[in-house]
Amino acid sequence: MPIHSTGSVVGANTSERRSSRIADFDLKLAVCYAILDETTPAGLVREVFEGKYESLWEGAVDSLRKGNMPTRGQAAKAFWAALPTALEMPDMPAINSLIEANIDTFLGFLPVKHRDIAALAVNTHRTAGSNLPHNYPVSLPATTSEIYSDFRVIRLGYLHPHPTLREGWEEGKIDQMYHYLDPDSSKVWFGLIESQYRHYDYCSSALRALLKSPKWRSAVDTANPKAVVMLTGGGAPTKDLIIIEHFINTRSMPRLSYYILDISFYMLRDSMLWLSSHAPNRVPNFTKVNLEAWHMNVLEMTEWFEGYFHQHGSVLFAITGGTIGNLPEKRFFDSLNRASRSGDLLIVSADTLDNVSAMPIDTLAQRYKIPEFNAWLQPVVRAVLSVASSRDSVNDALKRVTFERGSDTDVKDAVCVVPTLKIGKRPIKLVSSARYDPTALMEFCKGRGWEPVVTVPCPEEGGKSFKQMLFRRN
Repeated sequence: MPIHSTGSVVGANTSERRSSRIADFDLKLAVCYAILDETTPAGLVREVFEGKYESLWEGAVDSLRKGNMPTRGQAAKAFWAALPTALEMPDMPAINSLIEANIDTFLGFLPVKHRDIAALAVNTHRTAGSNLPHNYPVSLPATTSEIYSDFRVIRLGYLHPHPTLREGWEEGKIDQMYHYLDPDSSKVWFGLIESQYRHYDYCSSALRALLKSPKWRSAVDTANPKAVVMLTGGGAPTKDLIIIEHFINTRSMPRLSYYILDISFYMLRDSMLWLSSHAPNRVPNFTKVNLEAWHMNVLEMTEWFEGYFHQHGSVLFAITGGTIGNLPEKRFFDSLNRASRSGDLLIVSADTLDNVSAMPIDTLAQRYKIPEFNAWLQPVVRAVLSVASSRDSVNDALKRVTFERGSDTDVKDAVCVVPTLKIGKRPIKLVSSARYDPTALMEFCKGRGWEPVVTVPCPEEGGKSFKQMLFRRN
């Protein structure tokens, strides 16, 4: 359905009666994610609007996160007006019909070719109830031959001993890896990125913008990488797919080796399953991709990986999602430099702010003050309370978490946001996340042997501080 540049929907009946809520909202959203092969609200909105009407994206995304009625905002109304076209509904039902229909009627609006995957999405979410995110990936059952052709490898790298939770408790700082070692870590992570926490969407948008930039094309033409190594990449399969699509679909590479390295087996497993299920739909030549995961600590790469990653030529390394801010930067680059060669490329995603050292900590921490972030902290808080022999309930402890200013970073002028829990008289740092001055971060990377090529900010309003930086190894 066409939309004016002002956001008004052509042909939409603005006098339609308003309902109190969208019927079966969760189930309808799950169906949309499954059919359109998306995993984030931003991706779903972009797909429904066919990449157009960017002024409406922010409002439509917010409405999906909150479950608003479409009549409460023009952007949300536009989303529901465009949905029948995106889902290829033959009868093009009106907005009111879409939002008031129960899920069975909604499925009846769909063309026959979409009904199996839609029914599977509905059954999956009905079975799992509220424990499953709207965007949990589903796929139709594979035949025996498909199962074998989609078989993927998760390799086990050597993991050096790391601080235990008890040692972390005694030192007053919990190693960040513990937030991803819980069996439910992947599910909780999906819930966080689907929430009001826009960090994941901003990273994806900035990544797409980087891959369209002239300096990116020039750098890739020169380096001609034959492999991509995604560092700390578990749990972000849509970003993997953006890069794979770029090299196979856009650049028509005959072969691509794609490695995902992460400390969390659960995040790796879900990423591999999602990519095996969804990537063939978006990348017709997905058989050209050698997809391989490594369960290991990216801070512990050895010289052996240099030869392994460079079997066919140069390499593009990437650390997305602002994860560089959660790691000891010098150790990260020491590890990276053991595995890389001159001429390799590196994508660093970072949250940067000019004059960040002067900003109040409450401003920097605002994005974390949502229930989904507490859910992400919950497994580690529960474990720390147990180690400390505390009688506090997890919920009471989470209410006491404060956000402190920290300096656990190797980059000049950076500021760390540190969620901190006080048990008795002892403060425990649960995690540390750095915010960078962009110039200082580029200078730091240059000092570790990586020359800046281009910096591209997120194009979305509200996400300008999130940047993708491309570097070349000297």
